[in-house]
Formats: sequence, C-alpha cells, structure tokens
Amino acid sequence: MNPVAYLGPEKTNTHFAAVKRFGKRARYIHLPTVEAVFRQVEAGLADFGVVPVENSLEGAVTHTLDRFIGVMDSPIQIFGELIQPIRHYLITRGGAGKIRVVYSHPQALAQCRRWLEKRTPGAELRETGSTAEAVERLAAGRAAGRAAIGRLELARKHK
Repeated sequence: MNPVAYLGPEKTNTHFAAVKRFGKRARYIHLPTVEAVFRQVEAGLADFGVVPVENSLEGAVTHTLDRFIGVMDSPIQIFGELIQPIRHYLITRGGAGKIRVVYSHPQALAQCRRWLEKRTPGAELRETGSTAEAVERLAAGRAAGRAAIGRLELARKHK
C-alpha cells in the first residue's frame, strides 16, 4: 500500500487526523501544501490524502475547496470526513514573562486572536507555515518575550 499523504509536518492537527482515520500502522508522508497532497494522490504515489476542509471558527479552508473544484476530470474523490477537535496551547521557554511576539500558522492565530488580545496585549503575531514550524522557531531562537501557538505534543517534542 502506498503511504497516506497529509498537509503539514508531524504532530500537527492534520497529521493527528490522518492517524485517527488510518491508524498508527499506516505509512505517512507529510507535505508542505494542500496542492502537494493532491498531486501526490493524483500521481498514484499516495493512496489517500488528508487535508483540512473547514474550521468551525474561521470557516472554509479555501485552498482545499478550490482544489476540489479542479478535480472534476480527476480520479480523486472524497472518501470520508473526520471531525477533529482542535486544542491550542501557548508555548513558551523559560517562563512567559511579557510576551512580545507570538508565532503560529495563520489559522491558529485567527482561532486564538481574541484570547491573545486579552492575554498578550500588543504582542506581534507572526505567521509561519505550520504550528510545528512556529514551535521550532521558538525552540531555536532567543526565548525571551517569544511564544508559539501549537499542540501540546509539539511543545513536548522540543523539551
């Protein structure tokens, strides 16, 4: 069996949705864009692709919907749907202190915007390609005044 392709790095929400649907024994390949997931499946290099379609707070994921419109003459079909609860964490290193910069994927920043406005007033919100990338930036850089939004598993990975 070919691998299951999914959007984003390991330990992100789409990765956990893929594992929830196909199990821990399946082989997985993570890809950087929705387009890359579709291409992998169309080329027969992955049997299934997992991409986000909708978010209850931010609405439709337009990249995915646009790509589904373009598959009318393609063998791709929607196989199933999975509702994946999302839980974000504000991740810091060495104590929170005054947070001046918060890194995360645009979707996660949008989902947490009100909470961030109340608890980190004036903090600059910097977009990253994924929540995993946000936590990696935090782990690699100077930690003072910086935080990331992501899954708890991402924080544990960088302890």
